[in-house]
Parts: sequence; structure tokens; C-alpha cells
Amino acid sequence: MGTRTEFSYSSDSFNINDKNPIPTVADSSGEFTATNNLVIDAALGRINLLLSGVGIYDVTYTVENDSSSKQVEITN
Repeated sequence: MGTRTEFSYSSDSFNINDKNPIPTVADSSGEFTATNNLVIDAALGRINLLLSGVGIYDVTYTVENDSSSKQVEITN
């Protein structure tokens, strides 16, 4: 995990009716991916909470060959 791949959301847990969160990133040239069909904008990291649904997801941010991951929970 390098400093280029550091990212953070305002929280680790969001209510499904919250505003869709966008993370703060150290380097904006990377790409976001996620598990379990989380609906996420690959460039911005914005999570669509309503379309994703309740669950626990792993979000990964990759810049070149380096990546960082965080767990995000959506509740109702």
C-alpha cells in the first residue's frame, strides 16, 4: 500500500438513504473497483447507495500496480 493509493470516505458505514459518498484520494489517476455488485463510479469512487443495496463491501483503489482497500457497510 503506497501513499498514492490512499483514499477515505467520510464514514465506514452509510444509510441507504444518505447522499452518495465520494472519497478523498491522494492521487486521482487511479481506478475504483468493489465486491458484491457495489455500484461505484470507477473514476470518482462515488458509491450509489440505493442501487447497491444493504450489505458489506470491499472497495479497492488502484494506481498503476499499487492498491489499497477499505470495507464499507450500507445499512437501512
